[in-house]
Amino acid sequence: EIQRMITLIYNMPKPIIAAVNGPAFGLGADLALACDFIIASENALFCWSYIDRAVIPDGGGMYFLPRRIGMSLAKDLIFSGRRVKTEEAMAIGIIDRRSDLGDLLSHAEQWANTFKDTAKPAFMLSKRIVNKSLESSLEDIFAQSNMALGICFSSVEHRTSVENFLNK
Repeated sequence: EIQRMITLIYNMPKPIIAAVNGPAFGLGADLALACDFIIASENALFCWSYIDRAVIPDGGGMYFLPRRIGMSLAKDLIFSGRRVKTEEAMAIGIIDRRSDLGDLLSHAEQWANTFKDTAKPAFMLSKRIVNKSLESSLEDIFAQSNMALGICFSSVEHRTSVENFLNK
């Protein structure tokens, strides 16, 4: 049921930030990739070590890793099982931000607080559409966006935001 858990994290309607402070090997690395964003301390270490056990990544790594870092680099990491330190992880796009060890969780929380939670339907629908964008055509994205706009326009959050704008 690991795959079900990964899918639930990936499809969560709220932003999910993985704060990595140590080794994230195999499923741990896949779990971080299932999140929307990854912040890591200098102690973080990433490795798709499945090959060392003569198995394949079964936690979404073969889906998420090429989308984050490109096909060639993903193959390199999956086929070699080599370890990636924080500096390289930042340079190649595995992680989105770095933080000092003592500030990791506070930096992750500060980052999370920048996301607008007053527009829940818009956020949820945007995340769902963006998550499918690499497998969809432009026309499909436009169609999904038009349907999502209809939902947003009828939401309490939209009505409240328009009233607040007009009252300023």
